[in-house]
Order: sequence, then C-alpha cells, then structure tokens
Amino acid sequence: MFFEKFNSSRIMNHSVMGSYRYLLMAVLAALGGALADMGIAMSIMRMADAGLSGDESSAIRMSIYMAATILVGFLLKFSMKSAATQFGANTAFRLRSSLFGHIAKIKQSEAESRHAGDWMSVLSNDAFAVEQFFTFHLSNMLFHPVMAVGTFIFLFLLQWKLVLLCCLIMPLSLLISWQLGKPIIRKSQQLQEIEGTINSQVQDAVIGQALIKSYGRQVWLRERFDRTLRMGLLKSFDLERQRSFIIPWQILLQTLPFSLCILYGGWLSIHGQMRPAELLAFIYLLGYCIQSASALPELIGQLFVAAGAVRRLDQIMGYQTENDTGKLLAYLGDRTNTNESESVISFDKVNFNYEGRSDHALKDISYVIEKGQFVAIVGPSGSGKSTIMKLISKLYEPNGGEIRLLGEPLVDYHPQAVRSLISFVKQHTFLFPGTILDNIRHGNPIATDKEVIEASIAAGADVFIQQLPDSYLTQIGERGAGLSGGQMQRIAISRALLKEAPIIIFDEPTSSLDGDSEAIIQETLRKVRRKKTIIVIAHRLSRVQDADLILVMDQGRIVESGTHEQLIRHSGLYSGLYQNLLEGVS
Repeated sequence: MFFEKFNSSRIMNHSVMGSYRYLLMAVLAALGGALADMGIAMSIMRMADAGLSGDESSAIRMSIYMAATILVGFLLKFSMKSAATQFGANTAFRLRSSLFGHIAKIKQSEAESRHAGDWMSVLSNDAFAVEQFFTFHLSNMLFHPVMAVGTFIFLFLLQWKLVLLCCLIMPLSLLISWQLGKPIIRKSQQLQEIEGTINSQVQDAVIGQALIKSYGRQVWLRERFDRTLRMGLLKSFDLERQRSFIIPWQILLQTLPFSLCILYGGWLSIHGQMRPAELLAFIYLLGYCIQSASALPELIGQLFVAAGAVRRLDQIMGYQTENDTGKLLAYLGDRTNTNESESVISFDKVNFNYEGRSDHALKDISYVIEKGQFVAIVGPSGSGKSTIMKLISKLYEPNGGEIRLLGEPLVDYHPQAVRSLISFVKQHTFLFPGTILDNIRHGNPIATDKEVIEASIAAGADVFIQQLPDSYLTQIGERGAGLSGGQMQRIAISRALLKEAPIIIFDEPTSSLDGDSEAIIQETLRKVRRKKTIIVIAHRLSRVQDADLILVMDQGRIVESGTHEQLIRHSGLYSGLYQNLLEGVS
C-alpha cells in the first residue's frame, strides 16, 4: 500500500514515465544477484564435503564453479547498481524538469500564495531528497529485501531448527527498529519546513538589503535568522538522535544470531544432525541474511524521508495551472493594422476580487481603448490600477463581466497569445545575469544586433551602453547588479520596444530616470503613440497631460475619465490630485 501511494502521486507519474525498463533491469539483476550468492553458498557446502571426503576432483570442480558464480554475481550486482542509478538519474531529471515546468505555468494567485524561499526549498531540498533516494538507495531497496527473503528460505530448507533459534531475537529487534524509524518521517518533514523558512529569510536579507540597512535592522534580522537556525539545529540533532537509536539494534541483530548459530550449530554437528559443510554454508548465508535484514530499518527510514518530500512536491503539482486552451496567434499583422476606430481593449462591467478577500479590487469597470490611443490610468495607491494590468495580461481572470481584446472575448485566447500582443515595462525592472545584448534580445530572440541597437537608441539607452567597457557585451550581475536604476529601466524599455507588440503597457516607466533620459522616453512615446496602443500606469500626473484618455480610479472604480483639460474643468479627484502636485512643485 505504501509503495502504491508513493507511485500514484502526480509528481512521480510525471517523473518515472519512460524509465521503467531500467527499473525492470534492476529488479531482475537484484534477483539474479541474490541467486548467485546462494549459488556460492551451495559451492562452499559441496566443496567442503569434497574436501572432508578427500574427493580432490570434486573440490577443484566446485572451486571453478564458485569462481564462475562469483564473477556472474559481480556482473549482476554491477548491472543492478547501474540500472538503478540510471533509473534514479532519469527520474530525478524528469522530476525536477516537470516540477519546474509546472511552477512556471501555475496561476498567479497560486504563485503569490507562497514565499519565494518556499519555492526554492521545494526545488532544492525536497527535490534533492527524492533524487538522493532514487540515485543512492534504490538499488539497496531492491536488493536487500530479495536477499533477506531468499536467504531465509534457503537457510530454512537447510536447517529449520537453527533458523527458528536465530529468529527468536530477530522479530523483536525488527519491531523495535520499525518503531524507532516511524518518527523519522515526521521529524524530517519538520526539518524541511525549517529549511524553507531559512531560505525565505536569506532571500529577504538579499533582496531587502538596502531597506534593512537604512532602518538599521541588521541586528533584528540576525537574531531572527539565528533563532530559525537554532530551531533547525535542534531539530537536526533530534532527527539524528532518532536515527542513531537504530544502530545498536542493528549491531544486536548482526551479532546475536551468529553467536546462537555457532553454539547450537556446533552442537547439532557434534550429534550428527547437521553436516559440518552445511554449518559452514549456513554461517556464510546467515551473514547475508542478517546484513540485508538489518539494513531494512534504515532503508525504510530513507523511504519515509523521500515519501515526505514527495508529498510536499505533490502539493505543488496539485496547484492549478493557467488554462492552456484558447486561440493561438501565429501572425498578428493583419489583425492589428485595422482602422483607427477599432476597439483594442474593452472592459464591460468587470468585477474582480483576490482569493481570500471579500472586498472587490475592481468594481463595475467599463471602458474602451481604441487602436493608437495613449491611455493613462491614474489614482491613489491601492485603487486597482495594477489589477487592471493583471487582468489585461490574463494573469488573473475576472469574477464577472467581460474583457475583449481586438474585438474578441479575452477568455477565448491562449494566455501566451494575449501576451504576445503586449510589451510590458514594469516599475521594478528584472534583468537576467548575462550581457546587455542578451537582456534586450529577450524582447525578440531572433532580432539582429542592428535592431537591438535601434531599440536602445529609441529608449535612450544606447548612450550609456556605448560608454561601458564592453558596450553591449558588458556582463551584468544578478538583478542588474552594476547598473543604476535608471539604466536598468532604459534597458527594460529597449526590450519592450524590440518586441514590436501592438500594445505597450508601462508601469511608471520613468520613475528611475533623470531629466534628460525622461525627456528621451517622452519623445519616444510621442513617436510610437500613433503606431501602437500605449497604456501607462502613472503616479506623476505631469507625465500624462497629453494622453488621449485618462482613467481616474479610486477604491476599485473608475470615478472619472476624459482628457487632462476635461478633468481639470470637472473639479473632481483628478483636479484635486493635480492641484496637490502643483502645490508640491511650488
């Protein structure tokens, strides 16, 4: 039942597919290896009989037979280990690959439900625990049970009285070892959870380094981290102490049966109830039987550890993924080169609330954006501006109402088809480690160097890039280390322009730029605004005065809409925000 549960998990079904032939080879080789060891015992017994009877030819023949059996057993055990390792390596590869692919496709709400450090822990610690089991313990898990059962049957047929005597102590030792091994899975799971917390705190310390220093929270952070480390250390000691309890019972399991076997077996041999050759073969095989039986509790403990990791991985595989159905757009040129009055994006009485929250993030949102328009979405923090962008890019689905893209329901589109129409420039820029050229080319992987440079010039990035030691081939560190915030933002805008999508969405695109760079970006927007549909989430109202349409949001609703002049005359929320801006400037 335990193995059925282990193998029926979603993550294991994804991982072992296509590797069963290696598992079958390992099982067959394990059976063959066990039979070879029992064949060696038979050779020892017959060779001893031949030696005691003075039959020299039989002794030589049995020696040759035993040497051949040893060689076959060696090859079979090598094949078992090789096949099991191959199965484990392939399973581990598919496990990590399917897990990573699943995480990349899960719904945004699921992704945001866990700390990034938890995801790191699952991909590293839990996946590693399963990988270790399949790579290093699977072969023993196949061989030792077969060897323990096979040798036990052989020994029972050889001398059942001696087997029964040896077995008096074994059930008690196995039962105690089993009871000692049961808590291992619980303690291992607790330790893995602490490891996830440690990863989360490390990530917080790296990402929030500037904030931590500016508020002088280094001591608090260190104390919190030390507390978590101490919990992990104590839990690790507890786990190892639990495992160490098994060792004395393994020693007892190995030594006591040998002592009983020698004493009682010698008595049986003296009284003619057992041949000396049989006793010699019995002692030889008893070592294999005890070794395999004593290894089972530790192997079961390792199986429990891997099973606990599989359960956590299975929880991740149970997270819902984005809908992979819908229309795919191979080429959008004809669809986007339509007349100026065509609706590009429209919201019709759209409502949305985040999972676990009763209040609506968006309430009865309705508006239309036409092709070539420059639309600004403004409003106080928390008014729902970013939520609209998440719905447009299909990161979330509305709870009510309808969103249309290019005149067709957004729900009918494949998520990647929607995102192929949109270039994003977020307020907080993410750059991959690598060259500047590669980072810009993420917008269009097949773009030429010339096209990359043209996009950089349009975004005002070419000037500072050309001044770097290696120009576009300059290596940048993780999260853009080595570049200023304004430089990273200009690279992100270059990437968005290179994509050549018909819709560009900016989330405060010039928040990190100096005056000269901001002027370049504003000029760029003016050049492309009639060729593309531009949506800007703006916090500085001075940057949206020439927008074709301004949507003013407050508490999840669109409370005003119109041009800058119309909204100023209306004397509503926008007018008040703009007046505050002027007073702040003065």
